[in-house]
Order: sequence, then structure tokens, then C-alpha cells
Amino acid sequence: MYQEFAIVATILIAVWFIIQSVMQRRRSVEFQRHAELLRIARSLARTPTAAAQEDLSYLERIRVAIREHPQGPLRYEGFPLISTSQPGTYYFPGVREARFEEARAAQSDADMLCAAVLAVRKGWIDDWRVLEQNVRNISAPYHFRTALASLPLNQITDRVVDLFAAMACHSSDLNAVKWGILISGLRLDPHQEPWIPELARHSEFTTYVCIVLQHARSVYPHATSDLLRLIPVTEGWGFFQVLNAVARDPGLAADPAISRELFVHGVANGRSAAGDVARTLVQACDVRARLKDAENDPELARALFALISALAGEGEASEQLLLQLEEGESLVTAYLRLARASEGSIELVTAMHTLGGLLDKAPPTWSRREELFEQAGRVFMTRLTRKVLADAIRNDHFRFAALQIAIEMEMSELMPAIMLDFHTRPHPVNVNAIGMLGSDEHLEELYALLLAGESRSMAAREREGEPENDGHHDLEEIARAVALHHIGKLNRPGVLETIKRYARHHTVMMRKAALTSLTHVQRWTLDAECKDLVRAGLNDADQHVRSAAQAAAQYHTMHASLNRPGSGTIPLTPGAWN
Repeated sequence: MYQEFAIVATILIAVWFIIQSVMQRRRSVEFQRHAELLRIARSLARTPTAAAQEDLSYLERIRVAIREHPQGPLRYEGFPLISTSQPGTYYFPGVREARFEEARAAQSDADMLCAAVLAVRKGWIDDWRVLEQNVRNISAPYHFRTALASLPLNQITDRVVDLFAAMACHSSDLNAVKWGILISGLRLDPHQEPWIPELARHSEFTTYVCIVLQHARSVYPHATSDLLRLIPVTEGWGFFQVLNAVARDPGLAADPAISRELFVHGVANGRSAAGDVARTLVQACDVRARLKDAENDPELARALFALISALAGEGEASEQLLLQLEEGESLVTAYLRLARASEGSIELVTAMHTLGGLLDKAPPTWSRREELFEQAGRVFMTRLTRKVLADAIRNDHFRFAALQIAIEMEMSELMPAIMLDFHTRPHPVNVNAIGMLGSDEHLEELYALLLAGESRSMAAREREGEPENDGHHDLEEIARAVALHHIGKLNRPGVLETIKRYARHHTVMMRKAALTSLTHVQRWTLDAECKDLVRAGLNDADQHVRSAAQAAAQYHTMHASLNRPGSGTIPLTPGAWN
């Protein structure tokens, strides 16, 4: 008995020593880390105070934008673009937070943030501009989770809250504002109420405000209502974050009034995130219940119709989601029942147009697939009117869909609305609609657009030298290429000479458009120079240019002339051109 007791005691003593050793090692590591943070914090305090900034802070820009457009989401005309790693390309506001929030995180960055908090707490940093200099290079989208996990809440003192809040309100740096929201918001209080919701309206900051509000729900009574007030005034990836925050609470997402707000504002405000918003709405909310409510709610009905188009616009995965929902066939039946009872609108028309394509892919188990397809077609044709499409062309959200439907249905009677849109804001889509549906009078305007752009391009090349053909084109250049694609339909002097010039252009896009334009020139009228250009196109390094040249040669039955003596060896059969 004594021996057994001695063995147990020995084991317990050994375990105690092991635990003490581990704890001592942990205390040693923590002490070393604290000492390192103190060292870093002292070094931060020596950073010189920044000069008075000349740029407007983000909060000031947001307040200006709200005054100019108090209703609805923020407009970004007065805000800096957010550059990507590729020159000339930019992020949509908020996309990095939505797409990359689980990305890599560096402990050194977390330590730097913790050191900055420590320096503020110790009083070594007492100017928000000094704080900004120390945190502005710590990427919030990549590191905020690691940083917050390394930061005990007992370190967020009143001094820390006040200085980080001042940085959030006065900084013109994205990262600094984000860290200001996060750190000061960990102890949210009513004094922050005026600026926290205002910053949330910019999609770069919505993620961080949602985190703060969710964290504060247990201690801050207005956190939930503040979150819900963001639904109508956020857009794109910002709205996507609000939707995700609401969806995490099943009670909120199931509430009919809140669910209605999400559908009505979500599809309209989704914009660059429309597909992701639509997919999340279908997964988080009861679509069938809202379809029933929509029978007496035209605004909700239009939003539910727009939901179908937003889902299809996201690609194959979302299309399959719509078709594979539980009882999907009965859900589509409910949609069509609502459509038959609804007034004509662009949302309804585009939804029926989309449903026609989706029903063609419906699983064989859908016994009424053909019947539903026919119903969608009938509703589409009865609700498709000139007024519906003309109104939609003037609407930013449905402009492209309306123009595509006008082209598909060959509605040349819409040319007045299309030309007005073109004169207001030229774009490749309305240029293409003019080329497809317009008369010579309208094509002359495309020709003028092309010549004006050619003059500007020549002036730019004289100033800067020949640009690199790097595959990057702005919308204006693409619009000119689309115009060039169609001007071969203008049968008058000068047009063919312009096409010839562009067939020698330094960019692939313009060479392809010029050779394609030759397929609109009157048959058998190409001169020897045109034929030489087609021959050069057949040997172009780019496959798309070669394909356009093949189409031009075939259209003009150029096989014999291209194989005349001394003209070079050109295959006689189209199959040999591939």
C-alpha cells in the first residue's frame, strides 16, 4: 500500500514539475515578446510628427458625397481609385475585404500593430498623425484577424480609443482608417455614433464597421439597429458584407420585414458584387415566402425578378444553384405565376429572358420543363415593349441588358433612345447596338467617333512614342474598335481607306476589327491593297486576326485571286487555314 502511494506521489510531483516548467517557459516567451513590443513601441514614439495633411480625409469626402446625394448608396466620383498590382487597373471598393479576408497574415505586422497600441497606452504616441505613420503600411485586409487575435481587450484604454478614433476620422489613408475603426470600435460607445455609420457607407470600410457592430451587440444596445440601417445605404461589396453579417443571425434573416429590405436593396445595390449578393440571398432568405408577399408588393416583385438575372450573371455555378434548389420546379412555377400577374418592367422582361435560357438546362426530372419554357416565352413577348426598353436604356443598372435584348430582337425602333444614350455616354455596348440596328445616318456618327479617336491616338504617339501592345485597352478604345467593326457597311469614299489604315494597326484589337469590317464591304469590290492586307492577316501572329482574315477572304471569294502567280501560297480551302 505504501509503495503504491509513493508511486502515485512521485508521478504527481513529476507532473507538477513538468507543468511548472511549461508555464515558466511560456512566461519567458511572453516576457520576451512583451520586451520586444516595448522596444518597438519606444522606437515608434521617436517617429517625427507628420506635416499637416493637405488632402481631405475619407470621412470628409464621405460627408461631402452624402450632402450631394443624401439618398441611397455612396457615389465614388470624388474618391481616390484603389490600384491593383497591374498598372491601369483598379479594385472595386471593398472587394479585397470580401475576397481575401482569409489570406496570409504575418505575425510581424500583428506585433507592429500591438506595439503601436502599447505606445499609445503608455503615452509615447499622442498625435494621430504619428500613429498613422506607424500603421498605414500594415495591410488591414490581410492582417486584421491575426492582429486582433494578438491584442488583449484590456489594452484598449480610453487613451487608445480616443487616438485611434481621431485617426479614423482625420486620416486620408485607407489602412489607417480601417485600423482606427477596428481598434476604437472594440469599445464602442454612443459618442462614436455620428462617424461610425458614415464611414460604413464606403465599401472599403463596411467590413470593419460590421465587425465592430457584431462585437458590440452584447454591450451596445443599438448595434443591431445600426447594422440594419446600413442595408439601404451600402452598395457592392459593402452591401455584401452587411448581408453576411445579417445572415449570421438566423433570427434577423428570417424576419419578413428585414428579408424584404435585403431583397429590395440587395439586387439593386449589389452592382459589382451582384452575383455574390444574389447567391447569398437565395441561401439565407426564404424566396418562396417573399414571392407570395410580392403579389401585393410591386417593388418586391421587381426585386425578385432582378434576382434571377443577377444569379445567371454570375455564371454556371449560380445557374445550377437556381435550378437545383429544393423544389426548384415549383419555385419557377411560382415565379411565372407572379410574372403573369405583374405589370411590364425591365426586371420582369430580363428575368423571363434569363429563365428561357435556364429552363433549357433544367434537369430531366422537371416534368413541366417544356411547359414552363413556353410560359416564360409568352410572358417575355407580351411584356416586351418599346417603352420598357427605352426607359431601361436610361437606367444605369439595366442599360446593358436592355441594349442586348434590343439587338437580339432587332428593335430598330429604339434607335432614338440608343442614340441619346450614345451621345450622353459612348460605350462599346451602345456603339455595337448602333452598328447592328442603325442606318447610314447613324453609322456616320460611328465613323466620326473612329476618326476623332484616331486623331487623339496619333497625337499621343507623337508625344509618348509607339505604345506597347500589352492587351490593356480602355473603354474609349474598345468603343472605337466596335465602331470600326461596323463601318464597312458605309458604302462611300474614304471608308475603305480608313479600314486599310487600321488593318496595319499596332494593336491586335484594331487589326481584327478592320479585317472583320471588310466582311461588311460590298462583295467582290476589294482592291489589290485590300487583298494584300487580307493575305498579311492570314499570316498574322495572332489567331483572332487570322480568323478575321479567313472570314474576309471567304466572304469575298478571294481564293483564286490570292493564288494568282506571284501572290504567295494561300490555301484554297477554308479548312486548311486553321
